[in-house]
Amino acid sequence: MIEKIDVFKLAIPLKKPYILSYGEIDHFDTVIAVVNNKYAGAFTSLKGYFDNINIDDVYNEANRKSAFLVGKKITDCNSNFLGPLAIAIERMSLNLKIPKEVPVIKIINRDFSEILKGDFNYKIKVGLKDFENDILFAKAIINKISPKSKLRIDANQGFDLKKALRFISEIGTNFEYLEQPFPIEKWEYNKELIKKTGVKIMIDEAAVDIESIRKAKECGASFIKIKLAKFGSIHKAIEAMKFAEEAGLKAIIGNGVDVDTSNYLESIIWQQGATKMVGEMNGFLKPEMESKKMYLKDSFIHFTGAEELALHIPKEIIKEKNSYGK
Repeated sequence: MIEKIDVFKLAIPLKKPYILSYGEIDHFDTVIAVVNNKYAGAFTSLKGYFDNINIDDVYNEANRKSAFLVGKKITDCNSNFLGPLAIAIERMSLNLKIPKEVPVIKIINRDFSEILKGDFNYKIKVGLKDFENDILFAKAIINKISPKSKLRIDANQGFDLKKALRFISEIGTNFEYLEQPFPIEKWEYNKELIKKTGVKIMIDEAAVDIESIRKAKECGASFIKIKLAKFGSIHKAIEAMKFAEEAGLKAIIGNGVDVDTSNYLESIIWQQGATKMVGEMNGFLKPEMESKKMYLKDSFIHFTGAEELALHIPKEIIKEKNSYGK
């Protein structure tokens, strides 16, 4: 029974500004829905990922549905509706085990301080303002990390075809993959880059539904990123990962620009075994507010044992809140 629903609209400050090819952010705009003081779902808006979704619309929709669903049985809920409230209700209904630990990618910033001793999975960001520095940085990382470590290079749509060809000609292809080098509509650029260089491509921002997974396969991509926020429900994210794997793509789950509520659920999804690829559910490390459910040690996410939440949200980050039921 859905006895109580709380809906929050939050502005969550980050420890430091997060720089992407299409801008810099200093906080997360997030909607969290909590059912029965325990089960939660979240949606975090981000320019370049969700340009067509207004955070106020997400908040208002969650409130509208909450007013209707409180007091109802889970079986009364429409399984096709998506978003933070749908995810929270779905989590309440699913018997999914909490993992003990989950392997996660390690982001290397420009000061090299995040490189660990041993063989790990790393990721760097390029496609920023200084293209020549991107090349030097990528070369330095490839030379610095252990030969057995794997490196992912994320361009966040920051290249055109000319820059991508130059980038690969300078650094080679001795890394795991190049992530979303082009704007989401430039599927043909991926195909051309793969044909001319042999580099492996991962599709991220353009991966939003089953049809985009088909397009990724058709353009020659080898990897695809599945994010809970984009697919809008746990079962749809699992279905997308299975579809991708069956199509011959390796699926990676995880959102580096989301809160612990989503990363926690993405970790549970990873545990279901649809992929064995190292995850990217590391957005929870960015906010000033430390997670009470999960923490990072070396290259693994560990869990505190709290099933979901006893929500302790600081008043200063709450922009709006509504509660329904007892």
